[in-house]
Amino acid sequence: MVILCLLSFQTSSAMSYRWPLQNEKSISSTFAEFRAGHFHSGIDIRTGGREGLPVYAVEDGSISRINISSWGYGKSLYLQLADQKTIVYAHLQGFTDRIQNRIDFEQQKEKRYRINFYLEPHEFPVKKGQLLAYSGATGIGPPHLHFEMRDAYQHPLNPLVNGFSLFDQTPPIPKRVAVKPLNQGSRVGGLPETKIYELKLESGEYRSSEPIHFSGEIGLALESYDQAEKGGNHFATYATEVSLNSKIIFSSEYKKFSYANTNQINLDRDFSLYNSGVGIFQNLYVIPGNRLEFYQKLSSGLGTISDSALESGMHKLKILLKDARGNQSTINLNLTTPPFPLLESLSVTSKDTLFILRTRVKNNSAFLKSVVYEYSSSGSESWQRIGMISKSLTDSFFTLSWPAMGREKKCFRSFGLLENGGRSPALYACSPGNSSTEEGSQLEDFSYQINSSPQGLLFEIQNNIFFHNPPDVFLNKKNLPLSQRSLKTFNGYYTPIWLSDDPLFHLEIEMVSQTTGTDTLRDTLHLSRITPQVGVGLSSRDGLAKAVFVENNVVQECIGFIKTIPLPPVTSGLIPQSAGYQFFPQDVPFDKSVDIFLKPSLSDPARMGIYEYKEKQWVWLGSDFDKNLGFFSAKVYRFSTFALLQDTIPPLLSNFSPQENARIKDLQPRLSFSVDDLQSGISSDLYIQVHLNGQPLIYEYDPELKLAFYKSRRKFQKGEYRVKIAVNDNAGNLTEISYPFWIQ
Repeated sequence: MVILCLLSFQTSSAMSYRWPLQNEKSISSTFAEFRAGHFHSGIDIRTGGREGLPVYAVEDGSISRINISSWGYGKSLYLQLADQKTIVYAHLQGFTDRIQNRIDFEQQKEKRYRINFYLEPHEFPVKKGQLLAYSGATGIGPPHLHFEMRDAYQHPLNPLVNGFSLFDQTPPIPKRVAVKPLNQGSRVGGLPETKIYELKLESGEYRSSEPIHFSGEIGLALESYDQAEKGGNHFATYATEVSLNSKIIFSSEYKKFSYANTNQINLDRDFSLYNSGVGIFQNLYVIPGNRLEFYQKLSSGLGTISDSALESGMHKLKILLKDARGNQSTINLNLTTPPFPLLESLSVTSKDTLFILRTRVKNNSAFLKSVVYEYSSSGSESWQRIGMISKSLTDSFFTLSWPAMGREKKCFRSFGLLENGGRSPALYACSPGNSSTEEGSQLEDFSYQINSSPQGLLFEIQNNIFFHNPPDVFLNKKNLPLSQRSLKTFNGYYTPIWLSDDPLFHLEIEMVSQTTGTDTLRDTLHLSRITPQVGVGLSSRDGLAKAVFVENNVVQECIGFIKTIPLPPVTSGLIPQSAGYQFFPQDVPFDKSVDIFLKPSLSDPARMGIYEYKEKQWVWLGSDFDKNLGFFSAKVYRFSTFALLQDTIPPLLSNFSPQENARIKDLQPRLSFSVDDLQSGISSDLYIQVHLNGQPLIYEYDPELKLAFYKSRRKFQKGEYRVKIAVNDNAGNLTEISYPFWIQ
């Protein structure tokens, strides 16, 4: 009954607004979808890949603002309605003549293409259904109309629940659930790391093929999407509700948000899963410091789940998904709290012509069904089944004999199958050395990675060959517990004990080889404790890379450090002026921008800037330089790999129209040329200056097409014309070209 009333309200509200286009109601993106670093603040209305469709006023009001840019929203118009809501139309191709005349006046006054100005209500009053503009593809993206609704405080509202509902009979579709341990002592499936469970539709509801075994405190995140029609675009799911044992523990609806908090999309979605390329998952719990308005306040808490509040055994978890029209899907999951059966050790011995495989089981409970043995040859990760041993409640050991064929080294793993589905983490071991693939020197093939997250430091140790013996990791003499993830990989979390203000932590990694004995790698980590309450500085060991956190830069405590690395490959024309620096933590988003600093190797800072290594290419960040300190600086919302590079190549100009010395008959010619810069790039319309017979022209620049163009609204006189073009890139390199053409 509640849903029927809601839909009735939406339908009646929709009658008061006009759809902004004449075409069929169809969208390609919806409200609050994920964009890198921010929420999508409206809906994207399809234009069928076309530009120039008429755009109409949805209700009586007045034009309050016009913003023209080569980036972002492109050409956009703001319509204030009588109820104090604001409608935003973006990526427009152009405007009606009266509006365009005002834009021309403002651009000539400012002597630039990019303008942003506000209007009084009496200047441009409009009526519902009045033609305002034409749809386009300016700014970012293919042809479409970006459409927003804002409240009186300019907070974006979801149009689909505020009078612009669409026909939709397709429920949301959940894909995967991620279960994340939220502190160092927590485990999911026996491991201290996020585990992802696939969901499948069975008898009208979605389920996982295995239960979720956990201990400690966990948070869930969901990958799902909605569709207005089957086979259509994937949209964000409008509403989510989570119940544990029939009690609601989390509820959210994407109704509205504030632009001041749009960067907190990295708290609403799981930032680490996105940052590592796993996917976009909505957090089904509220991270402390999250100020977004989507979540219902519940007495049961913020959606996190702790085994301390549950009895041991099975628990029912239900997730309800709804779209803006009330279509819904249901996920039912089973949660299991301790005891969880773990395989404790795997040993391999040889006797005559047999390998004796022996697995010791910890917590040999009723959950454990059997132990499976598999093997691989020469340390590869391709596994083949040997056999399976059923459990015995009277014995903690599961033993299997297997023929030892040939001299080739064999590696083995064992894991437990559980009665209610799923499996325990695997154990690994290799047969005694009897081939040419024996280990040799450990340090020659060894590498390690360190990252930081709210749970602590994550160590990952890798070897190009198998580990015959587990490595030992010590940080300030304290042993770090490790879990073996594969034949060649171990990892483990560690939270430093801050005994003093000394930021130096001494790392030792010891590995025992059958041929070389014990090899030890030693390093010193310059770690800093980052908290929301206190500012802190980070510094690389060479002192040439720094970062400064101020109060409230982060919402969660984490660990920061800077690691010097060999510089990744650079584009031709970019000259390195520093080492490469990895700033950590990289899985923690910032609530406010953080200042990073790099010192150049040369005293002359000309044409240098800070670049980020992103998706295997270097991206310009900025070139602010403090002469007194001798450092470049830039503001970032997430840590990554950074370096100082010098751009030595000016922009490339080509495809001039009209061409040099051309003779044309068109009295209203379209002047254009292509602009390309593969190094620092071009990020301002002011960097493109064009004069015609000494008079400045207001050129439009399309950064996606890399095209600058000008179309006169008035006819030219016949005669000779000289074009003078000057284009700067972000680093200050300049290209100048001058040439004549004639209108006959």
